[in-house]
Amino acid sequence: MSKELAPIWELVESIDKKSGHLIPDEVSPYYKEYSPWTVNGSFSQAANTVLFANEMNKYYSLDKKLQYDFYYYGIPKSKQWRGWNKGSTDKNVKLIQRAYGVNRQKPEDYLLVKESLTRIGVPSKVGKVLTQSCHILHKRGRYYVCMFKELFLLDGKSAIIKEEDIQRRNLIVKLLSDWGLVTVVDPDTIADQAPLSAVKIISFSEKRDYQLIAKYTLGTRK
Repeated sequence: MSKELAPIWELVESIDKKSGHLIPDEVSPYYKEYSPWTVNGSFSQAANTVLFANEMNKYYSLDKKLQYDFYYYGIPKSKQWRGWNKGSTDKNVKLIQRAYGVNRQKPEDYLLVKESLTRIGVPSKVGKVLTQSCHILHKRGRYYVCMFKELFLLDGKSAIIKEEDIQRRNLIVKLLSDWGLVTVVDPDTIADQAPLSAVKIISFSEKRDYQLIAKYTLGTRK
């Protein structure tokens, strides 16, 4: 094993660079080092591999070798680094602890979902503009993923919610669940979903290239 990279990142790098198949069988020392959660999380952070990660998240209980094979033979050769994006600062975490009354672990989860939702929405027909579809709301100790129209109604404002809006929200909740970011309390409530083509997902690295629009800002009532 390489002295420069931890075994799990050697596995991710081998998938990207096609530098050599590292899990030929269960006897391989890399077999026990394979972490589905880490690998899926790494490949969920780029637009060209997020759908692979989404698919693999559905079958996280598969044998580690099968999961590795899926990525190794499915993802095209690339030199892209798949490390984790840096989280928010401790200052932001402390603000959420005070505002939402959660412990040291939960703020990180909340921030990750909140940031991910800014990159999922409806694209404009002209230019790189993405309108955010959903937000995460904390209410009485529970978390909810809501579309911005639902939040308008909660604020006493006028909004027309169509069936396609509900289906799009359900799809987004399912994606967050598949990526391991949330747990759905009642999966039956999101059974009616829009097709994946109903939303656009941009990677963290693409954020700077897009104008991200949020039609609702949590914590303000205008």
